[in-house]
This record gives sequence, C-alpha cells and structure tokens, in this order.
Amino acid sequence: MLYGIISAAKLVNKWALSQIIILKFTNIPIIYLVIKTIIRKFAPSLSQENYMKTIIHGPSISKVTFIDPNRARIQLETGETYIVAFPGPSNYLSGDHFIQLLGWEFDLYWGTQGSIQEGYRLINSHLYRDGYDMMLFVAPEQNKTDERKRIGERIKELRKKRNLDAKTLASRIGIDASNLCRIEQGHYSVGFDILSKIANALNAKVDIVENDCDN
Repeated sequence: MLYGIISAAKLVNKWALSQIIILKFTNIPIIYLVIKTIIRKFAPSLSQENYMKTIIHGPSISKVTFIDPNRARIQLETGETYIVAFPGPSNYLSGDHFIQLLGWEFDLYWGTQGSIQEGYRLINSHLYRDGYDMMLFVAPEQNKTDERKRIGERIKELRKKRNLDAKTLASRIGIDASNLCRIEQGHYSVGFDILSKIANALNAKVDIVENDCDN
C-alpha cells in the first residue's frame, strides 16, 4: 500500500496530492509519513518545523485575495497588508492551490528571515521552483480611506454646485444612485473609467497634481 501511494505521488501534481491527503488522512500515522516524504522531496528548503506547520495547520494564517488577475492583497497575522504584483494572470488562474501556497510562504518567510529583502528572495525562489510566476514587487498597502473621502466630498461639492441631485448624476453616468452615494461618502473604491464619467458629467476633469510640500 505504501509503495502504491508513493508511486501515485509521482504521477500527479504535488500540491494537489498533498491537499487531498491532508484533508482526508492526516489522522493516520503511516499516511502522515508519506505526506512528509512527498513534501520533503518537492520542497527541500522547508525546515522540519515548517513541514509540521504545512501538514497540521492546514489553511495559512496570512490571508490572500486577488484584486485582479495580476495583483493580490496579502494580510498578515499582524494586520499589515501588502499588495503583490505578478507579470501575468497565470498565478490567478491556478486558483486555490496558489492562494494557499502564497499564504504559507508569507507565514513562513515574510519578516522572519532577518530582512524583508531576504523574505522576498526566498518566496520568489520557491514560486520559481514550483512553476509559478515570481512577484514583480511587494508594497505596503496605503490607507486609502482618507483619499476616498476627499474625492467623494469633492464630487458632492461639484454636484451641488451644478444643482444636480444624486439620482440625476447617477443616471447620466450609468450607475445606481446608491453607488454614487457610497462614492461620495468614501465607502466605495471607484475605478478610473467611472471617475472620468463623473468628472465629465460635472464639467470637470481628472488630473494628477503635486502635493504641497514644506521643505
């Protein structure tokens, strides 16, 4: 039986197999040893402690969600949030297996190897080893709430200046009035296309201006 399981492991995707076995057989000691052998073979850089974490803990502590096919948001156990960019959508298309893997990688290596740079290097080397696209960059997510409120207040200010109610403006740009209210309150992340439509309807334009800085 043991020989059969090990032979089968060579014929299927390493992560898919480990997921199936983890879900169904982690309480059986002999299967646990097989899992450990498989992970040791395919992920030799993981320490003994990390084998145990991968097998026993199941879902990662770090929460991974894709913003779009090329970017993911990583929320660490500390509450810190990072945006990760990839060169294409292939990681996104890999689905839950990649999400779980990336969460584990951040659990094990981000900020635990002496420097952020070293964690970045290790995670990228493991993604490359496992056939995934490497990260282009990792950046802390800025708190966008204040900026959303500022933009929303400016939209509301211009709307009232043009003597438009929310329902009329919303109909002109093709969105629900309730969504426009959320935008004005800073509760909704608006895309550039919608923002441009709002600006045009208010006889305004979207621009990028420098912040005033005191030297």
